[in-house]
Amino acid sequence: FNGWMVTQFRVPPFITTLAWFMTARGLAYKFCQAKPVSNLPDSFTWLGQGQVGPTLFTVADTPGAAGRPQSLWFPILVAALVTAAIHIVLTRTRFGRYVFAVGGNEETSRLSGIRVNRQKLIVYTLNGLLAGLCGLLLAARLQAGDPKVGQQPPLELGAITAVVLGGASLSGGKGSIAGTLFGAVFMGVLDNGLALLGVACALCFTGCVLPWNQLAYWATTIATEMIGAFPVLGPPLLRLVRGGESVGEPTLGRFFA
Repeated sequence: FNGWMVTQFRVPPFITTLAWFMTARGLAYKFCQAKPVSNLPDSFTWLGQGQVGPTLFTVADTPGAAGRPQSLWFPILVAALVTAAIHIVLTRTRFGRYVFAVGGNEETSRLSGIRVNRQKLIVYTLNGLLAGLCGLLLAARLQAGDPKVGQQPPLELGAITAVVLGGASLSGGKGSIAGTLFGAVFMGVLDNGLALLGVACALCFTGCVLPWNQLAYWATTIATEMIGAFPVLGPPLLRLVRGGESVGEPTLGRFFA
């Protein structure tokens, strides 16, 4: 649906995805009556809590007690397989090269013979399938389908921060799966580290309550985007501050004259 709205009606992607995100959340509240859906079958919850493969290590609940064998968690296996598959597609296939080309410059890609709308539809479709897979694994992990999950802290904010921290550009055309994986691991370690250190979950400032994890997400996202945009925006801004390098070039002095 998002891809169709973007390609056929030229609706900005941010507006389309945000609108459908709010609509889907409202529908979830309506169907679930704002209550968690529990009593899920064991075959479903195994997707989020099951283990596969040989025993890797043991975990003891108390010192001296017999350890419980631990194997590879199924969600980790799924994440590894999906990450590897997407990395291969983006770096080793023509479709992956087309995705980066469309993200970098749509008009140039169109003039080069790339079917831009088709590429967008495929990308949005894959995005929806992977989002649905994540929702299934999360519901299986929690043993319930709760429409309020992912609001505090917002999962979408964490996802955007992880991608940007991993080197991807919000303007498109740049990014990697390895960088995104690093960003996700970094934000997870940061979030858990603050909790283990006993840092207060929120900072009260002038009557507002600001969660620490959201402050970290926003600060990291803004700093990374500024660093990534400096090679493009830095030289023009420096010329603007220094007074221009050619006749007729705008300067700060002319703006305030």
